[in-house]
Amino acid sequence: VFAGCQNLDQITLPPALRTISADVFRSCSALTSISLPETIILIGNYSFEDCDQLAEIQCLAHRPPELGREAIPQQTWIKVPRSARRNYKTQWVGHSKFTTL
Repeated sequence: VFAGCQNLDQITLPPALRTISADVFRSCSALTSISLPETIILIGNYSFEDCDQLAEIQCLAHRPPELGREAIPQQTWIKVPRSARRNYKTQWVGHSKFTTL
């Protein structure tokens, strides 16, 4: 829906959102940060690929969502609930930039 939208720098997602579809924010080159609601259970393949300015994703879910192939750029910081940090680090192998809310 938003793929390739070069002027999208921020967005508010619905609080009951459960999935981020594959490719949905792909190549949104101005997107700098996004907050995913507590209800999120899946971040699809390539959801944020080529979002070169995406510095931070705030994920409010206490249980790490399933992460699709190359869903989040490696340079992006992942901000998660303090009590869930270990689970994110274990389940999201390949990402090393975690911080807590």
